[in-house]
Amino acid sequence: MAKKSKAPKQTAVKKTPKTEATQPAAAQHEAKDEKGRPMLRAIRVTPELLEAAKAYKKSTGVSFYALGLEAIGDRLVKEGFLTKAG
Repeated sequence: MAKKSKAPKQTAVKKTPKTEATQPAAAQHEAKDEKGRPMLRAIRVTPELLEAAKAYKKSTGVSFYALGLEAIGDRLVKEGFLTKAG
């Protein structure tokens, strides 16, 4: 009877080519949809706020999500967690 080798089997490791980062680290991790736009995140709102946002969009053309993005960005810059890109 032949003796079996107790050496561990070597598995093939696939090596992926390293690519150089062309964008800042924060931008690389930003989730994008198929058209390259930032992903939308759901938030809870009251029915009154939602109706007001719909009326605002109807009169100005600025969406509720654009308002939220601007407000969040302004707050993060104000608090020092985000630098203003300019």
